[in-house]
Order: sequence, then C-alpha cells, then structure tokens
Amino acid sequence: MTEEIYKVEKLFFEWNKNSNYILENVSFSIKKGAFTMIIGKNGSGKTTLLKLLANFFHPGHGKIYFYGKETKSIKRGDFAKQVAYVAQNPDEKIPITVKEVVNLGNFPNQTFFHSNDRELNKRLIESLEITETIDFQDRFFPSLSGGEKQKVMIARALCQNTSVILLDEPTSSLDIKNKVEIMKLLQSFVKKKNISLVLVSHNLNLVSNFADEVILLHNKNVIYGNNKMIMKPNQLQKAFETEISMIKHKNKTIFFY
Repeated sequence: MTEEIYKVEKLFFEWNKNSNYILENVSFSIKKGAFTMIIGKNGSGKTTLLKLLANFFHPGHGKIYFYGKETKSIKRGDFAKQVAYVAQNPDEKIPITVKEVVNLGNFPNQTFFHSNDRELNKRLIESLEITETIDFQDRFFPSLSGGEKQKVMIARALCQNTSVILLDEPTSSLDIKNKVEIMKLLQSFVKKKNISLVLVSHNLNLVSNFADEVILLHNKNVIYGNNKMIMKPNQLQKAFETEISMIKHKNKTIFFY
C-alpha cells in the first residue's frame, strides 16, 4: 500500500469571519512518490489550497495531516526541512547569482553552531546539474529568461532536500518548449528520487499527459483521483463551465475548447 504524505479531512477555509468560505468540506490524500496536479477555474482556490499544504496558514475547520501529524502543530523551521515551495512568479530583482539563489535551499538545514559544508555543497552542485543550470551558475538571476528562472527556482527547491515540493503554476508564462522541458524535468524527479510533487496548473494538456493524480476544484470542494478518472470532458466541462472536447493522438490525450 502506498504511503500517504498528506491527509486532508473536512477542511473549510475563509479569509475572515465576515467572508464566504473559499473551500468547503474538502477531503483528499496525497501519496508518496506521486505527481499530483491541482486544477480548476480562476478563483476556485487552487493557490489557497497549495498554501494550506505549505503550512503558510491553517484551515478554519478541519485538519491537514503531514505524515500523520497535524500541520499546525509543526514548527515552520521543521516543516521547511520536509516541504519546499516554489511560488508562481520568481522575484526578478534578486541581485545575486544563480548559484547563490540555489544555495538558499540549504538554509533550513544549516544551524548557527554547525553545518556540514561538504554535504551541503554536494547537494548544491547536484541540484544545479540535475536542472541543467550549472552552465550559468555565475550569472545574475535578473538576467535570465523566464524558463531559466523557473529552472533555478526548482533547483533551489531540490537543494532543500525535502520529500515534497509544492509548485504554483511553474509553467504559466513560458513558451511551449520550456513548458514541456520543465514538466519532463519534474516528472523525472518523481521517478528518480521518489519525492512527491504537487503542482497547480491551468493547462489541461500538461495535466493529462504528466500527472499521476489530479485534484479538481469545483463548487468549493474537490474531486480527487487518478488521471484517467478525473480528466474526462464531461467532468471538466462542469468544473470549468465551458465546452471541452478530447482526442487521442500518438498515445497522448489532447483537450481543446
């Protein structure tokens, strides 16, 4: 039986007591070593749900468990050693080199009294090599293209050496070539390192061809299951409130609308 990383039980979330719930009675689990993708129309709560999983804030009602322990009881520093978060738009004004940005991933594993410099440096170099960013490690981050910046932020997350990486639309502003490159890169992490990836996306074709599990947000709740179970035109049409069709081509699923 596949181990559960996250277990979400009857989660409700609102920004304040005077607002309506963004998420209502949400329950699902995330498996170890799975590539899970979150989809839904604009305003459905995708980023909010990802940030709840990142332990940035807590549900108003219900519980989120991480390896069987309620997330709100886990200290931020301890949580950062186990979960990495990649935001949607990297800060383009960071006046430091690529290598220095990636090395920030080592910060949760350093202490004032002791750090294993050899081990941390090895992790840094490995992250640069895996993401193919080592060739421009000495360039300043603001000088990079959008695709290069996303690879650097993913490298930083890898350097953090966690069992889970959460990503908020890492391909949203990229061209087709870079979208596919980054998705293939992420998919390879899951297989080689047996880590769990949770990614928010608007691109149904990327989801259908890369995700193992899908969380579909609809009417403030979720429909959760494996790729084939969730990525069905009739189900997607209801959630996105628009006509969606599907064809098969060369063993790939293609959605158009």
